[in-house]
Amino acid sequence: MRQDGQALLDLVGGRRFRTVLADPPWRFTNRTGKMAPEHRRLARYTTMTLDEIAALPVAAVTDEEILAAYRLLASTEGVFCEPASAASVAGLVKRAGEGAFRPGEQVVCVLTGHGLKDPDTAMSLGAGILHVPAELGQVEEALFG
Repeated sequence: MRQDGQALLDLVGGRRFRTVLADPPWRFTNRTGKMAPEHRRLARYTTMTLDEIAALPVAAVTDEEILAAYRLLASTEGVFCEPASAASVAGLVKRAGEGAFRPGEQVVCVLTGHGLKDPDTAMSLGAGILHVPAELGQVEEALFG
């Protein structure tokens, strides 16, 4: 393990955190493979390898928990994300059920994929499709009764 990754793991020491903020130091290189001078200032610290990141302790969630979070986001927040994107919310729900958060504590989940990336899941989990003429009155009637 590289020194920077080991330093983070030593700092963590097996502890769990209520909030994790990520600020990746993106590496910008030019065609010669060198970092562009204007981006050198962004290299504030080294990064972990993919293997080091994968070795960090993260709660696992099942497909069923992910799909439950997917439905929860759609039904309560109106967010249409792809199932893989709902994994962070599934992890949040699981950790909240384990008492990992204090009342009133704020947690941020990043959702990066739109639901149209996997329309088959939406079609299989959703209610039937309601076909409505493209007229305002008809749409309002269908939505609000």
